[in-house]
Amino acid sequence: MKKILVLTVLAGMGHVRAAEAICEGIRHVSPESTVWLKDPLEEEPKKQRFINNIYVFMARHMPHLWGFFYNSRLISGAYSPIRWYITKKYAALIAQNIKEFQPEVIVSTHPFLAAAVGTLKKHAQHSSTGKGEKGLNIPLISVATDFHVHSFGINKQVDIFVVPCEEMAVHLKKKGVPAEKIAVKGIPVNLKFFVPIEADAVKEQKEQLGFDKDKPIILILFGGFGIGPVLDLLEAFRDVKKSFQLAIIIGKDKKLKEKAKAITQNFNCRVRVFGFIDNMQEFMSIADILITKPGGMSVSEALVKRIPLCLMQAIKGQEEWNARVLVAAGAAVYPKHTTDIPETVCKLLTDKEKYSSMKKAAEMLEKMNCTENISMLVVGS
Repeated sequence: MKKILVLTVLAGMGHVRAAEAICEGIRHVSPESTVWLKDPLEEEPKKQRFINNIYVFMARHMPHLWGFFYNSRLISGAYSPIRWYITKKYAALIAQNIKEFQPEVIVSTHPFLAAAVGTLKKHAQHSSTGKGEKGLNIPLISVATDFHVHSFGINKQVDIFVVPCEEMAVHLKKKGVPAEKIAVKGIPVNLKFFVPIEADAVKEQKEQLGFDKDKPIILILFGGFGIGPVLDLLEAFRDVKKSFQLAIIIGKDKKLKEKAKAITQNFNCRVRVFGFIDNMQEFMSIADILITKPGGMSVSEALVKRIPLCLMQAIKGQEEWNARVLVAAGAAVYPKHTTDIPETVCKLLTDKEKYSSMKKAAEMLEKMNCTENISMLVVGS
């Protein structure tokens, strides 16, 4: 039995979903363990909303600026005042969480948190007793939620870096991280995505979700907050006359959902527009192709389901890394322009050889039982 603190940040939904998957995995592999999922800013909801709103606004309206900050040493540099301020604020909050819960292992799904816990551990190492409020001489596991590891969270106090692929292991080694601290396990995905569904059940599920059971489905995702070229992409599909169906998931933006419905009401194919959903595994089970921004969690869930990916408008930063890895592996295509996407996916539906090779590439890239393996690593730390 262990007490495990899983830390996350609401900045988009990916970090939270990864943390939830880890908690679920731990409860599955070690039911006797106690796990606590915590966003340190939960007690300060105004700050929590502010951070999330800043991320969503920049990702939606100023992606180049977001990319600049993501890649800039102004944020991640060792002597950056911004890094110092963020780390100090989170460290104070996490210290209170640890005092309350007394965990034996800490898991981070965001680089800010890995940096903050690392600072607390460093202080403990420099103290004479290693005990008290700053006594954090316990394992710290940092879990990447993209096909990249941000420099902000790389520090010597992290005991294990969990990464999705060998390319990231090489990246960390170049950053000075010892090989024994790196575990290539994948990105944690909710266990329900791993449940196989038979072909007959897929047809039944299509009908339950309001689709024709015999026609292919193109699933379009815009993340939890409707980020991406939503209206431009839907307009590009307006006059496409092909025998497929569109399942469009907009997220939490209700106004954007209504605009999407208005655009698609006279399309030449069956279209269903959804807001925020909690049964993504069902939609991915019936999808023949997924069009999405290359967010780490969405593409990882698609890899588990072996869905060929068509990527759109990657945000500069982590999503560019994701796109690069996926395209290089052969699991995704990335049209240059949004207007090229309908033609691209139509070709994929008819090119059986290409389609089959992309499904095979997804299988090769996805790490089998990644959530259970990450959870066992955490429990065993």
